[in-house]
Amino acid sequence: MQYVDKVVYTFSAANAPIASIDSGEVVIFRTQDCFSNQMHSESQLVTNCDYSKMNPATGPLFVRDAHPGDVLKVELLDVQCDVIGTTTLPKIGPLWDKCETRTKRIPIENGKAVFNDVRFPVNPMIGVIGVAPEEGKSVPCGYPGNHGGNLDCKLMVKGNTAYFPVRVEGALVQMGDMHAVMGDSELCGTGLEINGTVMARISIIRQCALDWPVLETPTSWYTLASARIIRKPCAMPACRCSVWWRPPPAGTRRTRICTCPCAAIWKSVRPASPAKWTSSCASACPRRT
Repeated sequence: MQYVDKVVYTFSAANAPIASIDSGEVVIFRTQDCFSNQMHSESQLVTNCDYSKMNPATGPLFVRDAHPGDVLKVELLDVQCDVIGTTTLPKIGPLWDKCETRTKRIPIENGKAVFNDVRFPVNPMIGVIGVAPEEGKSVPCGYPGNHGGNLDCKLMVKGNTAYFPVRVEGALVQMGDMHAVMGDSELCGTGLEINGTVMARISIIRQCALDWPVLETPTSWYTLASARIIRKPCAMPACRCSVWWRPPPAGTRRTRICTCPCAAIWKSVRPASPAKWTSSCASACPRRT
């Protein structure tokens, strides 16, 4: 079992791999928080951070015999966070203009985050995870795409499995940006940012057509799509999920659910392709009527 802890700040085929593994190997990733450990006290503000060192990802790992057209399967065997994390409010989110930019250090005690006199359960999850995009393309770790990246999906937790389309030799898998707990899509710009350790089994599925990352839970398949302009017709994530469905050929069939944030944005929506999709509160994959 290999242990890796070196980080990069982009997803790119130009990143030199820090280690090589065979399909089926288990690897331990030691991850940094999204600030690259720049925040040490509540007197520091995120506005004073070096933004070129945001969202570090541990890796990349070269997976032997992984070729374009394959799918990389990442089983999250364990996801553990450290004992203290940071949360802050940069000028991001629907209420930023009503909030003062501050920093809060929050300890973890007995599986719960301690926010002043309020305690709530932690749910360690991985914010940044994926593989290299096409040759010649470089994507900062703070952005999502069809390679993965900054997905900020709070279901990226212990026991679930992620699938990524391989686009370069060796796949070049990397991950980081752990949160002890986070709201859906990190809409306010921050979760409980924290260092942590991930144990993952990484395998290859040969020649499997996959366009976007997919997440498998014990009950569901989730397609993780993104777009630069959320309201652009036929390009918004909701439409991409609604017209694209191709589960990895592994395991038992699950309920298909889309996690697009459009579900909470569009006021006039309907479940897309009812024969394919199952509604689940705000997680139902919508399409404009």
